[in-house]
Amino acid sequence: MKHLPKLNQLLAFQAIVQHGSIRAAAKALGQTQPALTRSVKELESVMGAPLLIRGSFGVTLTDAGRAFSSRANLILEEMQKAAEEIHVIQQISQGSVAFGISPILAISLLPQIIQEFSQKRPEAQIIIEDAQMPVHLPRLREGKLDFVIGVKSDDVSLSEFIVEPCLLRTLALLRARITRTLSARPLVN
Repeated sequence: MKHLPKLNQLLAFQAIVQHGSIRAAAKALGQTQPALTRSVKELESVMGAPLLIRGSFGVTLTDAGRAFSSRANLILEEMQKAAEEIHVIQQISQGSVAFGISPILAISLLPQIIQEFSQKRPEAQIIIEDAQMPVHLPRLREGKLDFVIGVKSDDVSLSEFIVEPCLLRTLALLRARITRTLSARPLVN
């Protein structure tokens, strides 16, 4: 195979398979039927095999079309994941991260972490709130903080949060079970 399929050809093929006809796919994509037909013909030419059988009641997949359809879906899913991942990276690089930390840990841990993070993501805004764990938990629950670094205590229930031990047994990183995009990323690698 000299060339690989183009993204628009994969999208056209996927839409035709999903909607069952070129006409319905064209309407869903906001394209003309001739443009979609041309994309599929180019795709079939690149693949070296007919993928669809066109009929008066829509289209059906050939054996090659069935094999290609599952692969095309995987490719498009991976492209979507890659686009989302790049979007998250851009948000982290240019966005903000808000976290809570206890005052003692703020003095001992933060300077180096903040310095490393700022070097890697100079555009990012860092919002730090220092207080004891019971003060941070409602703000974490409300989504006002991305995460909390604090000392675990049997006196405070953490069952509604994701607790990740770090450094020492008593030190933990807490995240709300439903997290914002930024909270899923580490401060430093």
